[in-house]
Amino acid sequence: MNQNQFIVELTKLSNRNDVTIIQYLKENKLNWADFLETVVYHKIGNVLYLNILNMNIRFFFPDYIMLILKNFYKNALNRNQILEAEWNKIIEEAKSKHIDLITLKGQALKKRLYKFSGIRTYADIDLLLFNKEDFQNVDSIFRKCGYTQGELEDLGNGKYKINEISDGRLQGYATELKHYGEYVKFSNNHEMPLVSFDLHYRLTTEFDDYEFDIEDIKKTAIKKDGFYYMSNEYQLLHLCTHLYWHTRSIREFIAHRDNNLKDYLDIYELLENFDIKSKELQRIFKLESSILLPVCYALSNVFNIYNSQKAKELLDIFLTKEISNELAGIGDRWILKNNNNFAYWNNQPSELVFDYRKHEFALKMMYKNILDSDLIN
Repeated sequence: MNQNQFIVELTKLSNRNDVTIIQYLKENKLNWADFLETVVYHKIGNVLYLNILNMNIRFFFPDYIMLILKNFYKNALNRNQILEAEWNKIIEEAKSKHIDLITLKGQALKKRLYKFSGIRTYADIDLLLFNKEDFQNVDSIFRKCGYTQGELEDLGNGKYKINEISDGRLQGYATELKHYGEYVKFSNNHEMPLVSFDLHYRLTTEFDDYEFDIEDIKKTAIKKDGFYYMSNEYQLLHLCTHLYWHTRSIREFIAHRDNNLKDYLDIYELLENFDIKSKELQRIFKLESSILLPVCYALSNVFNIYNSQKAKELLDIFLTKEISNELAGIGDRWILKNNNNFAYWNNQPSELVFDYRKHEFALKMMYKNILDSDLIN
């Protein structure tokens, strides 16, 4: 086990090998500079802090390291409390008007998967609208609660302003990204100046080469404590495709928007804690077989990074030779909007997860493929 593998093990909340972790700490001297770089890049300081306390191993860590991790946790807790309060306001207003919304991603995981509020960090809240006809009513709810469709501008010296998004850009969001643009408002917390919601009517963009059956998602949705969430199977598929959405693209790596351990951990923990029925996955794949590639892609990475046996079990069922061959070359679909991919990775992102020069590598790869392509000729 090396230091990166040690950190991966320490992020686990389920089936963590505590004996191996303690043995590693006793026998090895950690490089604390590298440790902090990994913590910051992968946004895992909060979960490491909780695990270190729960395992009673803080005496292995310098005080300044524990203080940094504690601040990550406190920041996540404060942010999540703000987001939780705003989420409750919007959902309760929607309920009063008999409008159903499915809560997605970070907020859904915090409510359904993670036991402590500060474990899962997220920047905004994503909601899926059951019926597009309800959009005007939902828009009114957001505006009643003080939200506008806009973007934050940093004016410096701790001052910000919200610039309203133009109708043209909102139309672009609707046609290309399949959502209605961000609803934002100021919070009273300097650590999180803006609260943001994304309101979706689809789960894919026009650039994707796969699609979800939204009607089936609505039909199989889970209602818990009065709130709607996707079924266990759709929750898994959505996390997998969203991870694929980021790590497939060379441009996402260049922009430092590639996914990280926090996102791989979500899938690992979901597999460990949720009942995922392979027959239900088979039924969904029959509705849209193109989802299979991004799902196998994500599961392969989770298996490689977290040694997830649950991921391997699903791969043994669904990973065909054809899909495996496709995974060998992941094209960049963001260079051209028409999906004519001409840039490809030489490595799987799971091999680059701790390589913090991958952004430079991605930039060189993109330019090399541009120069080698027929576009120049």
